[in-house]
Amino acid sequence: MVKFKVVRAFKDIEHNQHKYKVGELYPAEGYNNPRVELLTNQIKNKYDKVYIVPLDKLTKQELLELCESLQKKRLVQWLKVKSSTY
Repeated sequence: MVKFKVVRAFKDIEHNQHKYKVGELYPAEGYNNPRVELLTNQIKNKYDKVYIVPLDKLTKQELLELCESLQKKRLVQWLKVKSSTY
């Protein structure tokens, strides 16, 4: 499945109100029915806004920034898990 970068924060009403923040990947793990056409505004959505963009449309610099951001988030999650075990 193609992944997308969230460029506008939103709450996915079809995925248990999952909150997506700018810079996160879409769709979240475990979500098998993404609404790509609406969120990319290929099919006009209620707000006429773009919420996600395909990763292959990002520049090299944007991809590097996304990777760095995701690595930091994973590190923070790992540290939280480690600190809760002590």
